[in-house]
Amino acid sequence: GAWTHSPGGAAVARYFLKVVPTTYEFLSGEALHSSQYSTTQHFKELGPDSALTPSVQFTFELTPLRVSKREERGGSLLVFLTRSAAVIGGLFTVAGIVDSAWYHSSRHLIKMRQGKAA
Repeated sequence: GAWTHSPGGAAVARYFLKVVPTTYEFLSGEALHSSQYSTTQHFKELGPDSALTPSVQFTFELTPLRVSKREERGGSLLVFLTRSAAVIGGLFTVAGIVDSAWYHSSRHLIKMRQGKAA
């Protein structure tokens, strides 16, 4: 946990806890009911002339929605082969663009060195 200290004495501290119910469903059919949570804290020191009253406030929020995460099998062999071919094709395309840019820029530099740049 976090420990906060106010050297000046008086302070206002607010702590927020948000909880989201979560269900994990596995391929075996087993379900695990759990929760995800996040915390936030706000801390403000109060000066001697502050109009605020020193306080500590805790806010607990339980989300009314449930998150469900389900484990699923990947697609078929045909889907895998199609995606692999798409990735390989994309790599060849990017390599061709880089090669073309490198070739044309090197030709341009050679022409500039020879004083023939257009």
